[in-house]
Amino acid sequence: MINLFSKAIARLNSFIKLFQVRQFLAIALVGAILLLAPAETTRNNPDLGRRIDNVLEKGNSERPTTTREWQQEAREVKGKPGERLKRIGEESKEAFKEFGGLYPDTAERTGETLKNNVEGIGNN
Repeated sequence: MINLFSKAIARLNSFIKLFQVRQFLAIALVGAILLLAPAETTRNNPDLGRRIDNVLEKGNSERPTTTREWQQEAREVKGKPGERLKRIGEESKEAFKEFGGLYPDTAERTGETLKNNVEGIGNN
């Protein structure tokens, strides 16, 4: 009878090792978190869609947008590392301005939430 139990436990143990339950549970947990986390969509926030459309419609960016434009710019500054770094800096600055203009409301709300959380921790 003891031999039967030990064989059953050994089989169960080998099955667990084979199936790698820990990895499965980790993957299932991450999947559940991703599926259940609220997402900011245009359905939840109609203004978000308009803001994104406005940014995309601007199209007056001085920065290259296609691969051909990037390659053309690279040919223009070939052998001039100082000029290339200057352009990269200017384009990065413009990109950050465009990106920052898209999400000020989100940053403000996140900041308020963090502030409230920190105040709540301090009161405990």
